[in-house]
Amino acid sequence: MTTLAINKLWSFLQSLSMTASNERWLAERLLESADAKTKLLEGEKTSSKWANYPLSPEIVEMTLKNRKNVSDDIDETLYSAMEEKYR
Repeated sequence: MTTLAINKLWSFLQSLSMTASNERWLAERLLESADAKTKLLEGEKTSSKWANYPLSPEIVEMTLKNRKNVSDDIDETLYSAMEEKYR
């Protein structure tokens, strides 16, 4: 909803003659809805779309090997840079 629509809704709600218990009931329903949406969004952020995707053993092996190669290359590059800097 846009801010304008929310403001119009708020004006409409204020124009209704509601008892305190009616207002409390409405507020509780809104809070329940907001809490449910927040939990849903947090769950989407933490769960990866690929989390349950099955990888073949070959892909896992290649990924781990490449990760190690990249890590080793970075270590060698940093070591070389440090040697050159402090000669």
